[in-house]
Amino acid sequence: MVTVAISGGGTGGHITPALAVGEALMELTRDSGAGIRYYSTDRPVDELMYESAGVDRVVIDSPRLDTGTIAGRLTRLPFRAMRALSQARRSLRETGADVAFGTGGYSSFFVLLAARTLGLPTALHDSNSLPGRANRLAARFCTEVYAGFRSANRLFGGRAIITGNPVRRGMISIDPAAARRRLGLDEDRFVLLFLGGSQGASFLNDLALASPSDVSVIIQSGERDFGRVSERAGDDPRFLVVAFHHFMPLLYSAADLVIARAGAMTLAEIEHFGMPSILVPYPFAKDDHQSVNASEFCEGGRGVVIRQEEADPDTFHGLVASLRDEGTGRLAEMRRALAATPRAESDPAVAIATRLLRLAERGAA
Repeated sequence: MVTVAISGGGTGGHITPALAVGEALMELTRDSGAGIRYYSTDRPVDELMYESAGVDRVVIDSPRLDTGTIAGRLTRLPFRAMRALSQARRSLRETGADVAFGTGGYSSFFVLLAARTLGLPTALHDSNSLPGRANRLAARFCTEVYAGFRSANRLFGGRAIITGNPVRRGMISIDPAAARRRLGLDEDRFVLLFLGGSQGASFLNDLALASPSDVSVIIQSGERDFGRVSERAGDDPRFLVVAFHHFMPLLYSAADLVIARAGAMTLAEIEHFGMPSILVPYPFAKDDHQSVNASEFCEGGRGVVIRQEEADPDTFHGLVASLRDEGTGRLAEMRRALAATPRAESDPAVAIATRLLRLAERGAA
């Protein structure tokens, strides 16, 4: 039986692909069986998403290189780094891992480094157009590197295998009318879906609350903003406010138009469901990578990008109204453009899982 160590944490953009590849591994090894051990950080989003998926995980107490003062980092980093590395090495030996796979975050970096010191084959996947710091460091010693966006390959020295971004196995469309009934929404109204990602987005939440009266609005508010948004929405039947929804296909299937940040995994889901979208990249993301994500994603008319500083309620909802006023024409064009886009892999999760199994076989040879 092959045993795979999968590490990713800190944000939904790291956790979702980790879970997606794990699910694909279980599917591919249904007859022979596969052992999977997940590794993550101790952040609340990790606990929420891994527990919701029903999987156990090992929490790696890994240091971050991008927080605190320089003096503080220099004082604490060596000790915490050695402790995280030792913890990961011990767990990998106990698990009997054959291959290690990381999707980003500093816990992922230390698991991959530990695997490397144990002589195990290693691989990583970066979902963004501009790879994160931990993955750029880890790529230097990984056996294989996978990327969701073609533009990421430049920062991986041209050695990345372009797979696209994996989505989870349960991401299956539902009949729109049935989805709206299950959510308690008017079946005949135009439905806007606002997505702030795993952390939520107060800016998008406020735009959603300012929506015109003739639409239904689903707001994935994030845990931190759920109370405020729910209070402002009150008992207005136009609004459905959810902090974090475990069954995202229901939300996508009910919507006519998605308004979202430009996190890589959100874009992967929008593409997977073929949803028309307006993207408002988070302006304070590292290296402004969400703007780069959005620009590449929207090539060929696959979506619309508006910068946050330009998205005052009047301008933004004017844009929404213009898309609606064109009837289904503009929205249908977006759907057609999404459907016509060539994909590096028809199923990125399966493509990555297949390569991991091959690495494990090579390592055992």
